[in-house]
Amino acid sequence: IHTARSGAEAIRAITTLWPDVVFMDHMMPDMDGVEATRRIRDMGRKNPYFTVLPIVALTANAMKGMKEFFLSHGFTDYISKPIELDYLDDILVEWIPQEKQQAPVRTDSARSVSSAQRPNLPDLKGIDTAQGMSFCGTPEVYCKTLRLFRDQIPGKLRQIRGAFETESWSDYIIEVHSLKSGARWIGAMTLGDQAERLEMAARAGELDQVREETPLLLTAYQALQATLAGADLAER
Repeated sequence: IHTARSGAEAIRAITTLWPDVVFMDHMMPDMDGVEATRRIRDMGRKNPYFTVLPIVALTANAMKGMKEFFLSHGFTDYISKPIELDYLDDILVEWIPQEKQQAPVRTDSARSVSSAQRPNLPDLKGIDTAQGMSFCGTPEVYCKTLRLFRDQIPGKLRQIRGAFETESWSDYIIEVHSLKSGARWIGAMTLGDQAERLEMAARAGELDQVREETPLLLTAYQALQATLAGADLAER
């Protein structure tokens, strides 16, 4: 597995790594996933690999018609965020070459997580840990995801606040869109819903609502930061 931080970086990586499948985020700064995919497909004029390379769209905008939109813009498939692990598995089985697939060896540790195995995190106010576990699969992955989310909060707060205060609405939309997905991934569903409302309001140009509700979003985000800062998130 290789990662890239932007559409431009993804294009450069693809030309050296030659991956079997690409998961392309929809909304990214500078060059979004649609533009990156268009450029990759254009490269197919010189090398057919770029024409047939499976590119799966990742998006938190799970609205009707989105799959058709992505397929019409050069993507091979589509998956909504937060990603359900069973559906991700179906996507991998569908697009990874058959000769590169190998059934996992099933052990007790790899079986479905029972309630007794779930991390003991009863005091995470604002987080539905059962929901977060359903996306992450194991206590170890869930705790790691919580730590990553926690560690990114200071920078994300600065980015949202900066875009809001300078009225850089395109950047604002990208940042709250990212928060919507990340919050739901860990089970912070209320915060995710707040971010979604503000994303939709900013897209619609309803800036009075954005100005009124963004401070509430930032306050809720900071409260979640305090909750995670005081939690034991060591690997289980």
